[in-house]
Formats: sequence, structure tokens, C-alpha cells
Amino acid sequence: MTYKDILELPHSLYLATLKHNYIFDMEQTEEGREYLDKARKFANPRKHADLSAIRSFGGYNAVEKGGENLDV
Repeated sequence: MTYKDILELPHSLYLATLKHNYIFDMEQTEEGREYLDKARKFANPRKHADLSAIRSFGGYNAVEKGGENLDV
């Protein structure tokens, strides 16, 4: 792409292209791949909440839809 073509891109497409280029450059070195692995781990935390850790905090009280108290 020429410089003029890049300037005419929509902003969101420009940012996506910039991100893709940055990731491509980082994947070329071992240090870059390690950095990307760490970044992906921080960007994608666990998908499910640790309910036992949440319940360990004081004052937590869960109520089921039917009104039954689930606090153990």
C-alpha cells in the first residue's frame, strides 16, 4: 500500500492494520512471541468466576430466583 492509500483508509481499518502489523513483527523473534503469549493471558482471564473465592468474602449472600437463600 502506498502512503496515500493508508491515509485514505477508514480509521478503524487503519487501526486494525496497524495492530496486525505490530503482531506480525513481534512474532518474528522469540522475545516477541513470549511477550504476545503473556499479553494474551492477561487479555483473556478465566471465563468462569471462582465462586468459592467470592463466597469467602464477608457479607456475600446469594439468593436463588425462587427466593431460596443459597449462602453456605
